[in-house]
This record gives sequence, structure tokens and C-alpha cells, in this order.
Amino acid sequence: MLNEEETVGQVVMDLPPTVQGYPVVKLVVDNNSTDRSAEIAEKAGARVVFENRRGKGAAMMRGVQTVAADIYAFIDGDATYPARDLEKIVSPIINGQAEMVVGSRLQGQIEKGSLTFLNRTGNRIVNWLLSKMMDTNMTDSLSGFRGIRKESLEGLVLFSGTFGIEIEMTVEAVARGLRVMEIPISYRKRVGSRSKLRPFSDGVLVLKNLLFLVMHAKPFYVFSRMALALIGASLVPIGYVLYEKLVYGEILHLPSVVLSTLLIISGILMLALGMLAELITDTRRRVEFLVKKLSGQRPQ
Repeated sequence: MLNEEETVGQVVMDLPPTVQGYPVVKLVVDNNSTDRSAEIAEKAGARVVFENRRGKGAAMMRGVQTVAADIYAFIDGDATYPARDLEKIVSPIINGQAEMVVGSRLQGQIEKGSLTFLNRTGNRIVNWLLSKMMDTNMTDSLSGFRGIRKESLEGLVLFSGTFGIEIEMTVEAVARGLRVMEIPISYRKRVGSRSKLRPFSDGVLVLKNLLFLVMHAKPFYVFSRMALALIGASLVPIGYVLYEKLVYGEILHLPSVVLSTLLIISGILMLALGMLAELITDTRRRVEFLVKKLSGQRPQ
């Protein structure tokens, strides 16, 4: 939370005290607010802790380190997500239907003006890329309203201290085979404070994170596509060389031969790199599995 004095109190009060009989611990992480956000959150009934490192990811991890819980749920303090729907997010995890639940704005009701055209378009592009690269059908991988089981969260490798934390959690969960469920939720216009999201720069950051995360999770997929692109590009100069040979009886442009050869060699090298990276990734997962097994943890 950062400077949300107009909304954070309502978000805290809208959170139910219990879900299926289990108590809800209301924790607000203040990310160096300069207004009365922390004071208002505390008066509304939340425990407030402070995180000096700026960024959503840093604040979320600070919250996880502060409270010991069986299930963690994350929601923004700007009242754009319906806090009263916490039970919808957490219940599938309690009932054993999922290990991570994401509130999907695109499957639910979006208030007019709450998502700009640029934000909506960027979200759709990220979800489309994720579906193609990770073979998933998620509709809102960037949603800030989600819940996850403690054991599942501990198995994720999370480094992002910024808005990229959501896509990082999603890719990690899908790559590790967790059962991920989406629940339709409503999404409202922001009231009071301005959005901290910078559509262009944060969008580029999310796309960059997505590419590197997928390369980390499925390296052969990424490198093999790059190899196919290079080999496919080599067909253009090859076709030109064949045309010259058939029409003129000789090759007039040797650079075309050199270019096609370089493209094919580069494609083969990409395939080799992809196989090596996949082997390294698989070895790392096996080592993680053995370490968890020896330490008594349940492997993810």
C-alpha cells in the first residue's frame, strides 16, 4: 500500500472476519506512504507493518514474512478489487480444488473507465503470450487479487520487487504444475489517489519478465522457436540463390549464400543451446526435489 488513505480503511473493513470458520488476519503493508494510510488502516482493524523497499513485490513478500498462515491472499489497497469477495478467492483452496486462485477481472464485471484501453490491450497481449508459451488458458494473469496455499507459495522462486510479481507468481505456478483456478470478480474505478502503474514502462517490464521467466521455465520452447525463425529466414536467400542458378545457370550473389549459411548455422546453435538449457533446468528441478525430500518437505 502506498498513499491510499481514501480507500484502505474501507478495504480493511470489507474483508470478512472469517472464511468457512477460519479466522482472517488483516495485514496491511505500508510501502513508505506520506499520508495517513497506515493510521487509517490500523483504526479500521488491520495490523500494519512497514516495508522501506519500494515496490509491490517487496511489500507482498514482507507481508508473507510477517504472518504465519495456511493460506495467503493478496489485494490492493485502492478498493478497485472487491474485498468482500475474499471467500470466493480462498474457498477453492480450503476445499482442495486449487492451490492458487486468481480473481479474473476479464471474466467478471469491469466498471467503465476502470481499465484504460492501453491497460486492457496490454493485459490481453500478456495473457495471449502466456497461453501460447505455457499452454494455459488464463484470462487475467496480472490480477492483483489472488490467494495461494502456504506450501505452494514456498515452492515458488520469486525475485520481482515490482508490479512484475503477479506474472512471476503465475508463470512459476504453471511451470511447477500447480492447480491454478480463476474466479470472476468485479473491478471498480480507482477513487482518490492516482494509479502507480505506468502503462508503457511497466508494460515493457512485464513483457520482459514474462520472456525471461518462460526461458527459465521452458528454455527449449523459447530457443526452438528462435531456431525455427532463423532457419525460416534462411529460406529467402536460399530461394534467391536457387532462382539465379536455374535462370542464369550460375550464382551471381555470393553474399546470399553466406547469409543463408549463417542463418542455418545460427538456427542449429539455437537448438543446441535450447537442449543444453533444458538439461540444466531439468537437473535443477531434480536437485530441488531431492533437497526437499531429504529435508522432509513435500516436493511441489
